[in-house]
Amino acid sequence: SVYLAPYAERYTTATQLDREAALIAAALRREAPRLDETRAAALVGMSVEEAEQAALRGEAAPESEERRPFQDQADALVGILTSGRSVDVLIGAAGTGKSFTVSRLAEIWRAEHGTPALGLATSQNAAVVLKREGLDHAMNIERWLTKVAAGEERLTPGQLIVVDEASMVTTDHLVRIQRLADEAGCKVVWT
Repeated sequence: SVYLAPYAERYTTATQLDREAALIAAALRREAPRLDETRAAALVGMSVEEAEQAALRGEAAPESEERRPFQDQADALVGILTSGRSVDVLIGAAGTGKSFTVSRLAEIWRAEHGTPALGLATSQNAAVVLKREGLDHAMNIERWLTKVAAGEERLTPGQLIVVDEASMVTTDHLVRIQRLADEAGCKVVWT
């Protein structure tokens, strides 16, 4: 109607907007464990010298390791490892190497922080895939939240949590996962 103000209609609830605001606030916080950029680059596969020289030139250095990621994967790994954000997002189309990147992230995180990597997915089959990719523990989100509520599962401070296919996860689940992660001082990566 011409008598209604533009944008006056609401298509969500205040509660939903509050949940989304909480997730945005978590994404902006820089309280998660992090690595120095040179150290992260070296762990991704560059030598410390190559990483320092590349940083001086404003570019990324090449790697020589067998499990060498492509440049965009290396950049994503270094970005996640050094951001200090409570939440990071890893985006990529199917077949672009997200699984490989997550595997390397879990491997580096475990070695540097001494904490396990937890994979959470919308289905148990997807959780099995995460486990096969090198995460220490993986589970269906609903099952994991139920076990946490029952005291059967808990997070380790400084732990890495990978939420697989995050665009398919409900906002309520994301908020609950993030709240638990924040309480334990964990890092969350949405893929």
